[in-house]
Amino acid sequence: MTSKFKPLVLYATDFYKLSSLLVQRVLLSKPVGNLAAYKQKTKQLLLDQSRPSSASPNVAAVTLLHWDREFGLLQYYGVQEYSRRWIKSRSSSSTTSASISQATEEAGGASINKATNNNNVARVAFMITSEQRQKLS
Repeated sequence: MTSKFKPLVLYATDFYKLSSLLVQRVLLSKPVGNLAAYKQKTKQLLLDQSRPSSASPNVAAVTLLHWDREFGLLQYYGVQEYSRRWIKSRSSSSTTSASISQATEEAGGASINKATNNNNVARVAFMITSEQRQKLS
């Protein structure tokens, strides 16, 4: 097998494993009453597969979780603000890469961790429904 097809085979096998587990653990399990419960079970399956203890993580699960995060950010910010932030993050990542490589050349590689750690900021989008707000109060 050539190296250019290796990632495609990895995605195909991981998606096959993930779809089999989805059918077994979510769709064929004990029926639940609402769509939110199925969504929660599916997300838990993706989280379990994205960080297995012994083998390498399921690439398909990691990709789907990434898409879920991006879709959540799109819902949270709206299309216009999300696209503005997405464009800004893409342009800043290219300038950050250039500044990291320049700093590496100047300092002999010592400051690479400093430059990358400053950009690692967690951004979490969440929504509280009226039902959840009633439970909290």
